[in-house]
Amino acid sequence: MYRVLLVDDEPLTLAHTRSVVERGLAQCEIIGTATNGLEGIEAIRRLKGIQCRNGTSCPDQLAIALE
Repeated sequence: MYRVLLVDDEPLTLAHTRSVVERGLAQCEIIGTATNGLEGIEAIRRLKGIQCRNGTSCPDQLAIALE
């Protein structure tokens, strides 16, 4: 089972991605969401055992730092 943290600054994209993961990826468990890179980094620090994958167009420019 993969534990997934979703990070996206676009609410519609975040909601759509969550829906796709919940319906189509039985091997994934969504353990949290964040709406920007700073929240993502804070969540990564709080949560254990997650793998980072993200886009590169977050306005706070922390997306690349998460890679």
